[in-house]
Amino acid sequence: MPTNSPFYTPREPLIPNSMAMTLNEMELIPTPLMTISQQSEFKENGEVKTITRQVELKGKILAVDPVQGEQEPIGATPLDIDKKKLSLLRNKIANLESVLVHDINNINITTPIVGPNLSQLPNLTEKFKLKSKNFQINEASLICDYTISLEQIVLDTQEPDETWSLDPADEYGRFVKINRTRSIQVKSIETEDPTEIDYNLAIKKLKPSTSIVDASTYLTVPTGGLYNKTTSYSVNTYKNSVECNESWVISTNPYIIEQTTTTKESSESIYKSASLQGTITGYEGEGKTKYANAEDKLKAIKKANPWEIGKTYTIGSITGKVKSISEGSNIISGVITFSVDISEGIEETGERTKSITWTDTPPLINFVSIVAIGKEQGPIIQKLTTKKNGVKTVNVEVLYNEPVDSLGKIKIPTDVDSYKPNSTDMFLEKDDVTYDYKTGKITRSVVWNYN
Repeated sequence: MPTNSPFYTPREPLIPNSMAMTLNEMELIPTPLMTISQQSEFKENGEVKTITRQVELKGKILAVDPVQGEQEPIGATPLDIDKKKLSLLRNKIANLESVLVHDINNINITTPIVGPNLSQLPNLTEKFKLKSKNFQINEASLICDYTISLEQIVLDTQEPDETWSLDPADEYGRFVKINRTRSIQVKSIETEDPTEIDYNLAIKKLKPSTSIVDASTYLTVPTGGLYNKTTSYSVNTYKNSVECNESWVISTNPYIIEQTTTTKESSESIYKSASLQGTITGYEGEGKTKYANAEDKLKAIKKANPWEIGKTYTIGSITGKVKSISEGSNIISGVITFSVDISEGIEETGERTKSITWTDTPPLINFVSIVAIGKEQGPIIQKLTTKKNGVKTVNVEVLYNEPVDSLGKIKIPTDVDSYKPNSTDMFLEKDDVTYDYKTGKITRSVVWNYN
């Protein structure tokens, strides 16, 4: 009859079980079946990264173990006896569960067994983690089958997994983006401070990068400066895992610039116009902010080919005076926008806008109109031997860059003489100058009478 049968009665004196196994100093009787397995995780180069050992215990718990000298309970009926046995069985299950707590590194298993397999596991007495436990009661036989799974970290190099990638973020090849992703899961604790949280240990393993020197081992890194570095962490406190994502922009310049040129012709004017719109996006790096790098580029553009209201500027194939300038900036995003409008015209140096109109009424023969009574066709028109005087009017409107000269006097347009009538018999009838303080425009109106 099997010794674990509830009906077995020992015939010899009880002796200590030399094959007993202890779990957190609690002896497991009957001795369970132990299964030991080991798994290794390797790096891509074949080196061992982690070694994990799994121990599975499969055993039975008897309500009454006669081998240990336990006596059958007494009851009035077989049902009463079975109820008492079931109570004893549940108490034993509760005692075993009390040493199986789902905390980290608090389970210790020892066995005196020495054999070919166990002799290769010198660390078997080190502490284990509880992975799972299962108890199944067979009320017919009053026996509980249990399975306990334990795990032990034999080796944990605590080295992160690392991935580098290049992202051609710009379709025009102006810059690329390089990414570094590192992740680590700490399975074993190596710290002098027992109160330190495990995932903090993982974070310490993933310190922010100061360069991309390591990337050259895996990728052909393009030449250029490093800008716009970003770092983000993702932490899983339950798995004690941390992921660190870093990225850089590699560009030959600490900015990118986009420009649009527009030319315009109109049926209302013989002069052409053009406009230039630009956007400068700065990168953060080289000790400067995004906005500072964008601002440096704008200054370089102005220095190379400065634009100023009233001055000559070329956009595309059009050369004209600058009519308007606009600039906008976003300091946070490091974006600067600008716009320049030019137009061909008659403006001279120092003049923003200029408009000249003239009207010439040449001398005409005098005539008289005599009303004739009864003449149905109208009055009698009679030519005289004299002529009316001619009248020429010129209006010049100018907006100067500096409407006031060095002496504090308002500038007056002086190029009206070129519009005088071609006559030796001429008189100046009017020469008026008007200054508009609101717009700064100066208007000169000149009238000549001539024959």
